[in-house]
Amino acid sequence: MAVASCNELTNETLLRSILFGHRRGAFTDAREDRPGLVATAGKGVILLDDFHRLPTACTSILHSFLEDGEYTRLGEEEVRRQAEAVAVLTVESAPWLERRQSGALPLAFLARVERLPLVVPPLRERPDDIEAQARWLVRVASAEVGADLELADDAIEAMRGLPFARATAASCAT
Repeated sequence: MAVASCNELTNETLLRSILFGHRRGAFTDAREDRPGLVATAGKGVILLDDFHRLPTACTSILHSFLEDGEYTRLGEEEVRRQAEAVAVLTVESAPWLERRQSGALPLAFLARVERLPLVVPPLRERPDDIEAQARWLVRVASAEVGADLELADDAIEAMRGLPFARATAASCAT
């Protein structure tokens, strides 16, 4: 999975560079070729976090990419590449819903981005998932620090009693 924060995609040049990559010399600080997140994701998934922060000027570029899966690295002369990524995911949040309802985004873009909405209920509504998620996170942390970490049963029970914050629904587009 490749992840990009839309906080970083503040203009069209950055969007193209981060998502699609760039050639050396494409802009002042482009000292080497970079593949971009689309190529890095391969046949995997691209997650666009803080999607509500995507500038309106960038929506046409993203819409075009989502439409046909083709892209050109920044600084290349019309060398069209075909993306292999399976899906582009975004996380829906209250600010996204507000922006969506404001009418500032083209309907065609919204239709492309919200092609296959997946609703994930909040964790507080899925108490049986708490243990599985907690144990998975401990396994990941254990591997990262190189230690044998484990959760005690009373720690799991304590987590089940915690008031979890609101979760968000995820939507994806291909």
